[in-house]
Amino acid sequence: MSETDSQIGYHKGSLECLLKERAELVKLVQIVTAIINMHTASLKKIEPAFSLEAYAESVSVPLTSGGAEVDSLAKKDDNKKLHEVDPNFVNFEEQLQKKKE
Repeated sequence: MSETDSQIGYHKGSLECLLKERAELVKLVQIVTAIINMHTASLKKIEPAFSLEAYAESVSVPLTSGGAEVDSLAKKDDNKKLHEVDPNFVNFEEQLQKKKE
């Protein structure tokens, strides 16, 4: 095996690992975004004037801090249900609604 082949293998292995890590980070961003949306929706039911943007500003936490790519991934999947991202997720709000019906 030549030095060039070794370098190619090293870089391809690194890329494979990094691509998998990025895919996991995307899943994490989607899950956190879905949970934020669930809490925001619950607060809006209790307090209709609630604004996530205003609240984030009041606690000095920027809503968009992950860079344009991460933020666009989060926004793209705002309506995605958590059980679509994580098959082990149990949506307690849906379960409560079913019991009420």
